[in-house]
Amino acid sequence: MTAIVGLVQDGIVYMGGDSAGVNEYMNLVVRADTKVFSNGPYLFGFTSSFRMGQLIRYHFKPPAPRGDLDRFMATIFINGVRKCLKAGGWAKKDSEPFPARFP
Repeated sequence: MTAIVGLVQDGIVYMGGDSAGVNEYMNLVVRADTKVFSNGPYLFGFTSSFRMGQLIRYHFKPPAPRGDLDRFMATIFINGVRKCLKAGGWAKKDSEPFPARFP
């Protein structure tokens, strides 16, 4: 189980996470690479796949935030993350989006 926490106090952002890696046989290893890191102006925390974390940390070039932050994160930012993960061979397409019109 991964634990990641974020805290804002007095205008300062703190973020931390554990460093455990567990394989399918439940063998625990303390990893040298962290599950929490910065990339550009962003702090990231990840769980599940260390490969996913490596791609976001070293391959993803995050765009600067602009406009409405919620809209930006839900569209431009997350589309960039998905593109990075696909290019790195980690993400796959499971389904198509809903059609624009329903019959």
